[in-house]
Amino acid sequence: MIRLTVLYDAKPVQEFEQGEGPREITIGRAPGCLVRLDEATVSRLHAVIRHAGGRWVLERKASFGAVRVNGEEVENAPLQGGEEIAIGKFVIRVALEEGAPVPEGFDAGDGGERTRVLGAGTAGVFRFPPGTANVAQFPLEIGKAVFGRATSCDVVLLEKKASRRHFEVARRGLNFVLKDLNSANGTRVNGEKAQGEIQLNTGDTITAADAEFTFSVENPAFFQNEQAFLPVAQEEPMDLAALAAEAPPQGVGQAAEPEFRPEPETKSVIVKLWRWYKAQPQFRRYIILLMVIAGVLWLFEDQVPKRMGKPGAGQTRQLKVGPDGRPLKIFENLSKEKQEAIQKAYDDLMDANARKDYIRVLEKVTLITGYLDDYKETRFIEGIARKAIEKAEADERARQLNERKQLIREQVAALEEKGRALYEKALKEKAIRPQLNEVIQEIYSKDPNNRLAPDWTAGIKERDREERREQEEAAKKEAERKKAEAAFLRVERIFQSGRYVDALAEADKLKGFQEEEYLARVEKLKADVRAKMASLIDPLIGEAERLRRDGGDLVKAKELYLKVFDVDPDHEGAIRGLNLIRETLHQQAKRFYAEAILAESVSDLVEAKEKFEKCERSAPEGDMYKQRCKAKMLRFQAFPEMQDGG
Repeated sequence: MIRLTVLYDAKPVQEFEQGEGPREITIGRAPGCLVRLDEATVSRLHAVIRHAGGRWVLERKASFGAVRVNGEEVENAPLQGGEEIAIGKFVIRVALEEGAPVPEGFDAGDGGERTRVLGAGTAGVFRFPPGTANVAQFPLEIGKAVFGRATSCDVVLLEKKASRRHFEVARRGLNFVLKDLNSANGTRVNGEKAQGEIQLNTGDTITAADAEFTFSVENPAFFQNEQAFLPVAQEEPMDLAALAAEAPPQGVGQAAEPEFRPEPETKSVIVKLWRWYKAQPQFRRYIILLMVIAGVLWLFEDQVPKRMGKPGAGQTRQLKVGPDGRPLKIFENLSKEKQEAIQKAYDDLMDANARKDYIRVLEKVTLITGYLDDYKETRFIEGIARKAIEKAEADERARQLNERKQLIREQVAALEEKGRALYEKALKEKAIRPQLNEVIQEIYSKDPNNRLAPDWTAGIKERDREERREQEEAAKKEAERKKAEAAFLRVERIFQSGRYVDALAEADKLKGFQEEEYLARVEKLKADVRAKMASLIDPLIGEAERLRRDGGDLVKAKELYLKVFDVDPDHEGAIRGLNLIRETLHQQAKRFYAEAILAESVSDLVEAKEKFEKCERSAPEGDMYKQRCKAKMLRFQAFPEMQDGG
């Protein structure tokens, strides 16, 4: 890390520090410079400090104005800490703190260093429409901020329906997380109610009650750097002669005294002037010296009588004067020696102009205009030189800006390539999405209008919604499966209790859960029930049918059919067999009854009683002969003497 302490008149006025990374520290008078030195002798972009090759390097950018390191004028210089950089009347003290060394050739713009620089420069910016909040925009770089109607909040919302403490936003690494503070009317992000913690992304719209505003992730440091290299409106050309004639500035933002007035302490004033003169760049000291010599010469010429002639020649020449009576600063008023010097300076000026050495041109212009207001095309060429220098500076700024933009484009392209791979994985793996989000935030910090980043964000949000739907469907299906499983177990219990028909009826209701494996289990259970029923019913039916067909014991056959109904009350075979037996037994009972009546008519009561008993026993339930025979038997029971034949 590098720390810069800026001093003016030996007093600290500013401090700046930055970690190792690709961001240049711009120093100059322009408003966009990271270290701004507001003084007329400082160029708009005077110097930059950058970290390269594992070390900090100072580089001069100004066309005019020196950069001195420990008193020596430099163009480029490595910084090791402890140096004092003099720019104009400012002194910048350099301090380096130990940190993780950067290997030779390591790209500080890619990797951990980049993350630290990005974290320091990136901010979450909330922008509020008029009448929404007490500020038009609010940047959040670290920590958290509370939004609400209370005046103690970091951002005071003017919406009456907003709660006193409505929601808060906290920064976590490269992410910004919103959390509703149990507000009465809720907080929405892009129309969706904020439940729990919501991660914010560039372009999100936040609604608190009826107040609506936007959020974006920006890198103010990047825009400051960009502005530092943007072409700026050209200032009025600097009059070097006038600058050299100015007295030393009296302080930052203060105007110089109208004229220099010696104080009683003459020695200290001279010392101050001498120190000020030594502090000037070599080029400016040369100009000041020329101006002083020119001033002395003019002062000397003012003391010479207006009529001059060569010694011994007796000739004189008349000097041209202005309305105030003072000699005009024109070529004809100069002595021959000065005219020759001016002509030589003009020739040198034209030669320098032909070679496009515009710094040399301005030196000669300063020399010539020290004696004359203008000479031939001096002022015209001076204008060309100044415009050429201004154009060169503008071209250099444009070149640096293009280089920076190209670097950013390359960095964004690398991030996009990385993001594409992560995006495809993130659609399938949820654990990859935080990595993708970090890449998206880095892209936004470098290219806020990037097209891929919002597409990826929208794609991941849609995938999140699909996963939630899939989870809901899976949960619903699981609930149905558990319900179906419970129903299946209930049918098994009915089966095991011997209620086979009920088990089959309940098994038919299990078709609602359309899972192949489950339906197969249901069908197997039904087959097991039917098999068990067949194992119980088939022997009974077989024996009953045999007895019925062979004219055997029909009563026993009837009992076997009735046992079948204990297993299956609706068994068709048993119903049909019982109907056949019933008819046979009816006819048999009818015959026994007729024989009993016949025996009774001949007073063979013993035979009659026996026939009535057989009739009652063989007649099916509900048969009329069963009722008649039962009545006859009651008579035999009431009159026992009838059984003895009496």
